[in-house]
Amino acid sequence: MAEDKSDEEIVKVIEENARHYQFKYHGCSQTCLLALQEGLGIGDLASFKAASGMAAGFGGKGVGLCGALVGAAMAIGIEFGRAALEEIGLPQQTGSSNYSRSYALCGELFEEFKKAMGDQVTCWGVQEFIFGRHYDSSDPDVQKEKETGDYFRRMSLETQNVVAVAARLAAEIILRERRVDAERGKHYFAINQPPTREECLRLLGRTTSAVTGKEIS
Repeated sequence: MAEDKSDEEIVKVIEENARHYQFKYHGCSQTCLLALQEGLGIGDLASFKAASGMAAGFGGKGVGLCGALVGAAMAIGIEFGRAALEEIGLPQQTGSSNYSRSYALCGELFEEFKKAMGDQVTCWGVQEFIFGRHYDSSDPDVQKEKETGDYFRRMSLETQNVVAVAARLAAEIILRERRVDAERGKHYFAINQPPTREECLRLLGRTTSAVTGKEIS
């Protein structure tokens, strides 16, 4: 990323790359994240690989969040997220933290993406907004289209724009917050002692797990 570029120029390049990667390679979570990684100089191969299974509504299930939105949120987490579980503040106790900052910024991203996508955030919801219907990967007709490549050709004409929107929104948030850090100085947080088991059980009000059905250890 060239340091002499304006924020607007950086965002434009990120948008263009996001659109290009999605149209050519598909996989909205990775194409969105990669455009942000390259444009903002964040993340690495491991974070890029971590986005692999998020596309098409989480593992192709459709009902999960749009993969582009997930990739964009991952970029925010890479830039501003909690770096150690022991950091003071939320979610361990009240007070600001890297965790609470990322939490708020991802919430902002969510709301802005939702506005841009006709009040939709799931993969199928976004498809219905764009195409007037959704395409279920388990449908035999859709599977046939995938084999011929027609599915990807049709989808990419529009999903490239979805990915570009998600990448732009995340880039604008990250660049804005970098300006805040440059003016105020980045806030690092101290180490906090974790709560005791007894404190947690007192607040929970029971000693048996609803998940495992066993005594909580």
